[in-house]
Amino acid sequence: MLKKFLLCGCLGSLFLQADIEYGKGTFEMNGGFMGLTIPISEDIETYSLVNRHSNMFSDFYYGYNITWLDSQNMKQAQQSYNNLNGMFGQGNQKLPSMDYRLQGLDANLNLGYDLIHNSDKDFLGLGGVVGVSTPWIDSKKDSSDSTNNAVGVIATGFEKSKTKFLTYKVGISSIGSVGLNDYLSLYGSGTYAFQTAKITNDYASTDMSVNGTFNEFDIGIRFQPLNANLDLGLFSISPNLHGTLGYKIQNWSFDDVKINTSGQNMPFDMGTMEFDSKIIYAGFGYSFF
Repeated sequence: MLKKFLLCGCLGSLFLQADIEYGKGTFEMNGGFMGLTIPISEDIETYSLVNRHSNMFSDFYYGYNITWLDSQNMKQAQQSYNNLNGMFGQGNQKLPSMDYRLQGLDANLNLGYDLIHNSDKDFLGLGGVVGVSTPWIDSKKDSSDSTNNAVGVIATGFEKSKTKFLTYKVGISSIGSVGLNDYLSLYGSGTYAFQTAKITNDYASTDMSVNGTFNEFDIGIRFQPLNANLDLGLFSISPNLHGTLGYKIQNWSFDDVKINTSGQNMPFDMGTMEFDSKIIYAGFGYSFF
């Protein structure tokens, strides 16, 4: 699937202004679900097809970001919890070592208007964003963990289960860029959106609907060593080759949780769920226009 995604991205970048980016960073989960009682964090990788800003109809613009994310198995929190309990003489109340792995797709579309537009490198735009995310989390008990106690029995109920998310978001976004010289420009963007999600777990056999917010901040440098204007008679093209290097922070926060039992939405107190990611990325892009 990933190879097909990257192939489509490469083909699309031949005709559109787009960047193909690879990122690496950390991902943290908080929330009382999937047998998880304390935060866990682990490394994460991202593969993205991005167009941050392209003008249409004068100062109107569009942009998009399609990202595939994949984490390593996450079990650090259980180990930290057990070590802390052992220090205070509570070694018989251990959490089993559970593995969690996050994978999925996140896609966003931005539409807006440039309040300031001096050039393709100097602009400030304000607009709206709509998006959809389809991540899932596989959880299973670590095969090397033989914990068998009251806490462990509860947590391992989610052994070999999959939790699926389907989220929709709508909100506001802004993007800006400042040219530093003929080759370098500094860009930044911010997003705030309301987000709703449906969560299903194949072990619990229940559906949960949640509402919350999505925040994203992205800042980076664009390096453009090749930029030309060619007049082909009937039309002209401006081929360019560029690279990007940046840092992105995302936060998903859900705090209005309802559980679907027998077709009725009932309030379900499970605390706030939060997903936080911090990613450093690099990429390249090419466009004709």
